[in-house]
Amino acid sequence: MSPAGKDSNDGLDAARPLKTLGKALSRVRPGDTVLLAGGTYLEGDLEIPCSGEPENPVVIRNVPGETPVLDGTDPEFLPQWTLFDKKSGVYRTPCDEKPENAYLDGG
Repeated sequence: MSPAGKDSNDGLDAARPLKTLGKALSRVRPGDTVLLAGGTYLEGDLEIPCSGEPENPVVIRNVPGETPVLDGTDPEFLPQWTLFDKKSGVYRTPCDEKPENAYLDGG
């Protein structure tokens, strides 16, 4: 996998990498290893339809010497923060979905 890949690729070698971990996880079978190249992967909720078997687990690891980053940020979410409660320092923004977690500046 590579952030520069394409999910239309087959992902079977470094010359044809997939772009998203979600796509790779939709294709894995017991005993498969998913290799993540360096870079940032903007991935939201991930589903693992096949987690493998005790003797043949699905393994996700980095390409040796590379440092991938899994970032749960939704690149489609463009918040418009407005002050809601000045005394408490609370801001809010419209959102079409109910978030499970929300973070601002690491908090």
